[in-house]
Amino acid sequence: MITINIEATKYEITSKPTIEEWKALMKYDFNEYSQWTAIIHTLTGAPIDQLDDMDWEQKRLAVVMIAHAITERQQVPLPDFNELEFGVWVDCEYYFAMGLEKSLDQITERIGHKTELAQEAMFVVESYMTWRDSIYRQYSALFSYEDPDLEELVQTNKQTATEVARGWYKILVDLASDDVLKIDAVTKLKTKEALNFMALRKEKQTEELNRQKQKQRQHDIQRNRR
Repeated sequence: MITINIEATKYEITSKPTIEEWKALMKYDFNEYSQWTAIIHTLTGAPIDQLDDMDWEQKRLAVVMIAHAITERQQVPLPDFNELEFGVWVDCEYYFAMGLEKSLDQITERIGHKTELAQEAMFVVESYMTWRDSIYRQYSALFSYEDPDLEELVQTNKQTATEVARGWYKILVDLASDDVLKIDAVTKLKTKEALNFMALRKEKQTEELNRQKQKQRQHDIQRNRR
């Protein structure tokens, strides 16, 4: 156990931060010295006025240990992501739009792993994100996904969580053939089943659009010959 000793009181720098501690730490810039006191206080609970008395090297060592703790990953058994329901995918897209610093616990639990530890949660979510990335690549024609870096894709998404939720709700309604009573059944489809159905519908729509364009071109040619 690593501790900071201040006036005979020991404050632990935990090696296994909780999700809530991780979320609280994400609002700080670890490269900014001015934020080191707040970072140490957040994880240890040590009084800020007493932490201010620490010298630069003491703070640096404490922050390095905290940074190490929140970047460590604890492997745990993972669910088969291919078996996850489409409703899980939709919910996770909404949570990603909120930002991991706000929704790490919600994403982890929705995927199917319950934990209070950030290292476990991040292992699960990062594994899911790798699978999610492969899905976006596999269905690139459906999503107009042009191979950006996944982290950049998530962090620079201009849509708000509300806009993302609205967009996926429209997709659910479309897959349910505009029958809201069938939406629940759609959410229970496996993710790839739903995406395959979406891809098929888009393919048919594209074919119909091309037929209409061809028909219009033929009509225009005939009209110009008159």
